[in-house]
Amino acid sequence: MVSSDLSWDEHIKVCTRKAYSALYCLLKAIKSNNPTVLTRLYTVYVRPLLEFASPVFNPTLKRQAKELEKIQKLATRRIFFRSPLLRNYLSSFHYSDRLKVLNLESLSARRKRFDLKYFHQALVGLTPRNFEINVRKSITRGSSMKVFVPGYKSKYKRSFFSYRAARFFTKLPRSVQSISKHKAFVASLLV
Repeated sequence: MVSSDLSWDEHIKVCTRKAYSALYCLLKAIKSNNPTVLTRLYTVYVRPLLEFASPVFNPTLKRQAKELEKIQKLATRRIFFRSPLLRNYLSSFHYSDRLKVLNLESLSARRKRFDLKYFHQALVGLTPRNFEINVRKSITRGSSMKVFVPGYKSKYKRSFFSYRAARFFTKLPRSVQSISKHKAFVASLLV
């Protein structure tokens, strides 16, 4: 759902509404207090509603990203509250700590990783390219080809996948950028 001003606000409302509903139904239906089981159920039934087609849809505004992240914050809080072992530590654990304990990653970090994976697939020719990647020959150290990030003045173009992913890609270490095997590239992102 894209509005006439090309914002993702309406789409985010729909996604968050569906995710809240799924989380509520999940916690109502499943009576387990095992954090591993609850985390697995969250990642299978709720998180995909927030991440579907993330290379296409990736909120660039902080408030939009916070709206999506709010559901995962709530889910981790509920999982902690349900578990007798973790319940006492709920107030002392911040969101980032809860993510570490439950072995989860923030949604924004996951979206960034998905962007980089898809961008690399297109760069090495594993997927058809529906966008332009600006690559220049390099005479400096590192890779013989360098990805160039175009300078867009329009805020709409800055939310395009090609701009966003190229910007993320150029911030990676040169050793990671020069990896030509996709599986090795993905493995380097997980480290």
